[in-house]
Amino acid sequence: MEIADKSRIRNPYSSATRVYSPSRSSVAYAYEQAIPLPRRQEKQDAQHRQRLQPKEKLLSSGCKWALLLAMAVIAASSLVIVSRFANIAGSYAQINKLKAAINEAELRIRELNVSLECAVSIEDAKEAASRLGMAYPDASQYVRVGEPFDAKTTVQTGGAKEPEGA
Repeated sequence: MEIADKSRIRNPYSSATRVYSPSRSSVAYAYEQAIPLPRRQEKQDAQHRQRLQPKEKLLSSGCKWALLLAMAVIAASSLVIVSRFANIAGSYAQINKLKAAINEAELRIRELNVSLECAVSIEDAKEAASRLGMAYPDASQYVRVGEPFDAKTTVQTGGAKEPEGA
């Protein structure tokens, strides 16, 4: 086997073509030579001239007051908006408390209905009625709706007395 020269082994990550890299003497940097750079003394003179010129007022006093008033109005309206949002949030908190109370009350009602349904059964009601001597009504005790009631007919009251003045 022949050992390859290491200088001839090509790096797989390098490009096969040569990239142009300009130097200071190349034409690509010719624009730097065309524009003369300012000297340090010229910069200092320009800064000195700026210091000597009187500063202009940016805003007049009336404009300052108008700007201050506008800022105060914006701040006041922001405070009003924030306070209204706080009131709304408080109202929503109360509404949520009331909804929770309503849900608890509905749950309690359901529990009571279930206990009521379990507490009373038909058999218990029939047994209690038979102990008290209650029985189904006879045919003479029925009163039909829509027929005139005859006052001469006596109604059995089961030993109860008629109220006075009747």
